[in-house]
Amino acid sequence: MGFHLGTLMVTKPTGRGVPVLDFFAVDQQAETTEAILEIIKRQNNSWTQIETVVIDKDFTEWKVLLKCFPHAEVLLCQFHVYAYWKKLVKKRLYAPKAVHGDAIL
Repeated sequence: MGFHLGTLMVTKPTGRGVPVLDFFAVDQQAETTEAILEIIKRQNNSWTQIETVVIDKDFTEWKVLLKCFPHAEVLLCQFHVYAYWKKLVKKRLYAPKAVHGDAIL
């Protein structure tokens, strides 16, 4: 279909995440993400109480969140960062050569 699925989650006092909004976006551009967040803000007056936002490795999303929620701290999710680096290191470009095997061990 060409759409991107997004989910907005909140954390309960118990620490468990709960999805509060699923949405489709035509793209993942900054303008689209900002428009979606502004709609959410208009529909939810308590948006000013947001203290922290956790994201994956999307730095475009990071900039938009800083703009839309200036009082919130934006953090990278350790799981997603680790998974990204693990995938990156496995790429052939970064894979160690067989001749370097002894040096690595």
